[in-house]
Amino acid sequence: MKNVVLFAHGTHENRGCEAIVRGTTKILKKGIENCNIKVGSYNPKLDQARNISTVDEYLLQGSIKNRFSIQWFRHLIQGHLLKDEIGYYQWVHKDVIKEIKKADLTLSVGGDNYCYSTPVWIYALNKAVKELSKSKLVLFGASVDPDAIDERMKENLDLHDALIVRESLTFEGLKRVGLESKTYLCPDPAFTMDPEKVELSDFWNSGKILGLNISPLIMEYEKKPGIVKKTTESLIQYILDNTELKIALICHVSTDIEALKPLFEKFKSSRVTLVGNDYNAKELKYIISKCNLFIGARTHATIAAYSTCVPTLVIGYSIKARGIAKDLFGDCSGLILPVQDLESENQLIKTVMNFIDREDELRNHLNFIMPQYKEKAYESINIIDSLLQ
Repeated sequence: MKNVVLFAHGTHENRGCEAIVRGTTKILKKGIENCNIKVGSYNPKLDQARNISTVDEYLLQGSIKNRFSIQWFRHLIQGHLLKDEIGYYQWVHKDVIKEIKKADLTLSVGGDNYCYSTPVWIYALNKAVKELSKSKLVLFGASVDPDAIDERMKENLDLHDALIVRESLTFEGLKRVGLESKTYLCPDPAFTMDPEKVELSDFWNSGKILGLNISPLIMEYEKKPGIVKKTTESLIQYILDNTELKIALICHVSTDIEALKPLFEKFKSSRVTLVGNDYNAKELKYIISKCNLFIGARTHATIAAYSTCVPTLVIGYSIKARGIAKDLFGDCSGLILPVQDLESENQLIKTVMNFIDREDELRNHLNFIMPQYKEKAYESINIIDSLLQ
C-alpha cells in the first residue's frame, strides 16, 4: 500500500480545484497499484459530498482565522511578534502534517499557488514534508510566475523531488533559475477528467451556442475600472443583434454568479441562459462540451472546453492562460485577450468576431492534437514511479 497525501487544494466549491483533484487522483490510481489517497481541504464535508471515487479521505487543511479566536491570537503572537510564520502554519495544518509523516508520496496541487502572493503556508508544509517525513515531495500540475521567483521561493521550490508543471512558459522559467534537473512538463491533470452527462433544457437542443464565462477575479486585473463589464455587455448586445448565436453564461466558481447574473438579468431572452452553481466539475465539462464556441476567464473552464475540442478564446490575466494556449496552438494570437489590454468598450467585439470566423479551423486542430495531448498528462506517473522505486 502506498500512502499519498495531496495538499494546497482549496475546496471543490471552486470547480477548477475539483477538476485538478479529479484528474490527479485518476492518474495516480491508474498508475500506482494499491494506493490510498488523502486530500487536504478547507471544507472536507463539502468536498466529501462530491463522492469522488478516487479520493479515499479528506483531511481538514487549516481552519478559519476568526478574530479573537485561538488561531487569531496564535498568529498574532507566533507569526508576527515571534516572527515564526513557518511554525505557526505548521500548527494550523497539523492534521495534514500528521498524515504526511506516514506518507510515501506528497503532492502539492492547486495549480497557481505560486503565481500571486508569497505562499508562506505552502513553504511551511513543504518544510514539514522534508524535515518530518520520508515522503517524496512533488509540485504537481502547477504554473509558476517566473517574475515572482525570489531567492526564498527558489529555495523552497528546490525542496521538491520533482516539479511537474503544466505549461511551457513555467517550464522555461524554472529552467532559467537553475531548477532544470528536477523540472518536467506535462499537461494539466484536468485534461484527463471525463465529462458526466446531465439533463439539459430545450435551450440546448437547437441552434449554435456561445458559452461565456466571466469572473470577478479578472476584474481585479483590469486597468480601466469597469471595462470588463462594459465590454462584455457590448459583446452580448452585438451577438444578439448581428448573429443567430445563443449565449450560455456559465459559472465555474461560485463567485462567478456575481458577474454573470447581472448580465443574465440585463439580456434575459430565449437566446440567453444562465448555468449556475448546481453542477460539479464533470457535469460542467459536459455542459461546456455542448457549446459550439467558448469564451472563458476561468482557466479550468477553458480546459473543459479545450479538452472536449470546443474552439476557445481566453480572457486571460496570467502565465497559465498564455502557457496553455501556446502549448496547444503554438501561435495563440487572437486566442488570448489579456484583461489588462482591455481599453475600449467595443474592443472585445472585434476579437470575438475574428475568433468566430476561425471556428472550423480551431476545432479541427483540437480534434487532431487532443488525444495525444491528454495522453501526455499520464506521463507524469512515470516520473512519480521513478521517485518511489
